[in-house]
Amino acid sequence: MNTELRYAGDIPVYYAPDQALRRFCLCIYVKAGAIYESRENNGYAHLFEHIVFRNLKKQYGDGFYTLLAQNAVDFNASTHKSVIQFTFSGLPRGIPLVCEIIALMFSALVVNTGEFNIEKSRIKAEYKEDEPHRRFSYLCGQTVWAGSTARQDELGYLTNINRASLSSLDRYRREVISRGNIFAVATGCVSRDELGMLSKALASVPLSDAPIKEKTVDVPARYLCRDCTMVIRDDVYTYLHFSFDLGDTAAYYHLTDFLYFLLFFGYDSVLQQELSEKRALIYGFDSGVERYRNIGILDFSFEVYNHRLEEAMTAVVDTLNRVKSGDFDYDTTIQKLVTDHTEILDDIEGLNWDIAYHHLLFGQTRDGEAELKTLMSLNKGEIAAFAAELFRTDRLVLGLKGNKRAIDKNRDKLKAILQKLDI
Repeated sequence: MNTELRYAGDIPVYYAPDQALRRFCLCIYVKAGAIYESRENNGYAHLFEHIVFRNLKKQYGDGFYTLLAQNAVDFNASTHKSVIQFTFSGLPRGIPLVCEIIALMFSALVVNTGEFNIEKSRIKAEYKEDEPHRRFSYLCGQTVWAGSTARQDELGYLTNINRASLSSLDRYRREVISRGNIFAVATGCVSRDELGMLSKALASVPLSDAPIKEKTVDVPARYLCRDCTMVIRDDVYTYLHFSFDLGDTAAYYHLTDFLYFLLFFGYDSVLQQELSEKRALIYGFDSGVERYRNIGILDFSFEVYNHRLEEAMTAVVDTLNRVKSGDFDYDTTIQKLVTDHTEILDDIEGLNWDIAYHHLLFGQTRDGEAELKTLMSLNKGEIAAFAAELFRTDRLVLGLKGNKRAIDKNRDKLKAILQKLDI
């Protein structure tokens, strides 16, 4: 599906309608988040996301969420490292209410200090439940992204939340609600008349002339020259976190997608088969790709029994080396990619994010047919060559959590296993 690009005043609006569906999804994206924040205001984007809702509840009264339900509209938001996403979804009959909310949601703050402090307390509760700074993946990220603002977490620092005032957050609102820093995506059951209504509401949003933000980050000093950096923490359980530097994210965008599907997507993925189905080392794993316009990483992590650490590391290295040699099922991976590109057309929230992600990385609309054509044009040799370039120790940061004494004792043996990636 091709995506149309329109403008609502100075706000780009990407439009991918499908009248065969029953629901619509409209997302408004604000370029804000940890990569744009300083140490002193890390967490302001997340705080602003919360206050938008508190501000609307102040304007509509206690019946705000009841009003949404009566109009068949879901309204939520999430803060990522480079963007805040405000999501409206539901039945088309709720679109007039959505338009009304859009015209108010970025207006000057009217909450009082007591209401502001209640929202701060809600964030503290969220922080306590999530405990980002205690996560091992966060600790590994501190090394992976050292020297870059990508090192900062979306939730930010509680000291910054505590210090924030209504006046400082209102200044922040004027900074981020600006020309070039907001765009919208409409997918699903949205007619052209309804899109016109939404565009008119978006055009009414008052925008400042603050500098335009781009999704680039400072390059870590050791990026692409890691020399098999190891991050070790003591723990009762053994946990591994592999992170590989992607290099030029634009040049390797489609190759990265193919590798991700090959390695991690589905029960037939090569790492799932090797680590779980064949060896029963694990049941499942976490994996992801973190990309900015200039650089990015591919990572995956899993937990194993202490006595099977070396076996698990060897299995990972051997599997990655097989992929580098071209020993993988190319045809099945292509079919998974085709299936995913087809299925996402029925997933309005997923399609919406796909379009937004493309805009953030490349500053342009997404052409789904061209994307799929490019993926299908990749040959096995290109994929193997990219894997050979990517899966090397000079691009690897390995996090190890477990019996630190035993890990330190066997560090040379563990490094020797990893260095087989360079053979």
